[in-house]
Formats: sequence, C-alpha cells, structure tokens
Amino acid sequence: MLSGWRVQNDTAWHDDYVIFAERNGVVLFCDTKNITSPVYGSIQKRNFIISSSLADFLDSFCSAIEIEQSKYDGDVTADDFNFREDFLKDIDLMLKTS
Repeated sequence: MLSGWRVQNDTAWHDDYVIFAERNGVVLFCDTKNITSPVYGSIQKRNFIISSSLADFLDSFCSAIEIEQSKYDGDVTADDFNFREDFLKDIDLMLKTS
C-alpha cells in the first residue's frame, strides 16, 4: 500500500505514519510518534487532521456503525448511492455531542 505514498527523499511522509484504511488512493493514517496517535486523512497527498487521537476516532467510528445498524438497518445510501441526508444529519449530531 505504501508504494504510491513513499517517494524518494519525501520529507512529508514519516516512518511513524501507519496507514490503516485506503480507497482509490485516499488514505486514513495515524502518527504513531505521538502517544495519542492522531488520525489524518490524505487526499492527493494533502494531509488533514481528522481526530486528535486514534482512540477518539475509533469511538466515533463505532458510534457511526451503531447508528447505521440500529437506526437504519444498514440502509444508509439513496438510490444514487450517495449517503442519505437523514443518516448524515444523525452522524453530524453524534459527532457534535460526543
């Protein structure tokens, strides 16, 4: 997975970064050099922070899955395969209150 990410003499990528999710070249990774392992997203090799810790990220991710299963029985996409607006509102509310 790192073959597209590790470039010779690339100072932006560090050995302490651990990629744990990838889809179509978009990745999620955590920085293990920091004790809290903050989570970042990277689109076209532009990094942005998603969560200040891996633990907080996983808590939110598990809560999102619980909402998806308990409230929507896994049916969270519309006919056009985009996420349903009501599901996104529930996730947004969960993130704001957690």
